[in-house]
Amino acid sequence: FGAHHKGDFIIIDVGGRLGQIKQFLIWVKNFLAKNYNFDISQKPVWRGGCLEPVMYKQVTSYTFSPAKGNALLVGDASGFCMPVSGEGIGPGIKSGLLAADSIIRAIESGGQPDRIYLTKVGGIISVFKEIYPRFKGISEETKAGGHSLPEVLRDAYHSTLRMF
Repeated sequence: FGAHHKGDFIIIDVGGRLGQIKQFLIWVKNFLAKNYNFDISQKPVWRGGCLEPVMYKQVTSYTFSPAKGNALLVGDASGFCMPVSGEGIGPGIKSGLLAADSIIRAIESGGQPDRIYLTKVGGIISVFKEIYPRFKGISEETKAGGHSLPEVLRDAYHSTLRMF
C-alpha cells in the first residue's frame, strides 16, 4: 500500500488479490491509525478502483505477446506494469513510443509492425526478468513471517525506480 498527502487529503493506494482488498484496507487503516494518528472514523470522499492482471510471468516467458499483426498493445494492456511498485506510466510511455516507431518503420520498410515492436520491447521484458525475482521475494518474505519485509520492500522499490 501507499499513502500520501494531496492538499487536505490523504490518498491511500492498496493492491492485492481479488477478495482480499477489503480485509487488507482494514489492516492499512489500523496501521496508519496506530503509527500516524490516522482517523479511521472518517469516511472516504471518493473511492475508486481498477482491476489489473499480474502478467509478469506470461510477459517474461513469452506466453503472452503484446503484438500480433497490426495490433500493438502498450502500457498496462501489454502487461508492462512494473513488478513491485505497480507503476505503469514509465513503461506506458516507453512502450507507446516504441509502438509508434515500429509503425513508422513498418510503413517505411513494408515490414510487419508486430515483429519490429516485439524486437524493440525486448528491453522492457529484460527489465521485468531482472525485477521479477524481487517481486517474488516480497511474497516469500511475507509468507515467512515478514521480519525482513521492510528491507525487502525497500530494495525491490529501489530497483524499480531506476528502470524507466
